[in-house]
Amino acid sequence: TLYLLNISGDPLNTLWGMDKIILGLILGTVTFYLSVLTDKSIKKANDDQVLVYYQKVILPMLYLSILSFIFYLITS
Repeated sequence: TLYLLNISGDPLNTLWGMDKIILGLILGTVTFYLSVLTDKSIKKANDDQVLVYYQKVILPMLYLSILSFIFYLITS
């Protein structure tokens, strides 16, 4: 686990009382899942057609980039 490898557990590496690595894993997973749901709803609204080519790739990249930028602003 991350704790046994001394990657996680440093009290100075926390945000909102939670380790930054664990927080990033949780929020990144939730954000990725929301992007998949958004992709499915867009396709459903357009009769199983995408709006943009590579929409399935663009949406997760966009969502995760926005999340990264928000946390950059919070931590800087």
